Amino acid sequence: MVRDVLDKDKHEAYETLTEFSHAMVSIVDLPSLAQTILNTLKSVLNVQTGSLFLLDNEKDTYTLSFTDETGIEALQSIRFSASDELPHYLRSSNTFLFRTDLKGLPQTIPSIVHTLDAMASEVCLPLI
Repeated sequence: MVRDVLDKDKHEAYETLTEFSHAMVSIVDLPSLAQTILNTLKSVLNVQTGSLFLLDNEKDTYTLSFTDETGIEALQSIRFSASDELPHYLRSSNTFLFRTDLKGLPQTIPSIVHTLDAMASEVCLPLI
């Protein structure tokens, strides 16, 4: 029975990722692509809301690209440099960052926690 549940979960994840890969190559406009990425991540991570920040290479800053959250004004005001601690951490670790993992760690960088607070984020992940 447990195996059936795990197999079902793996199958659903596989189907989601397959649909996602097809969408990635077929969508040519950024707003639609951003919405597809966010909706797929929300489905896979089983979360209700999300925001997508993308790097503006000309300005070397991450800015809000798409969100379905309330409080959009606060999110739109958030900008951070590609060299700031949060993007640096995400690039160097190349893994998810969960807020709960930061609690109590001596090496926690206050600016990362501050950025997560500003975004009202529980999890961040690099899309590299």
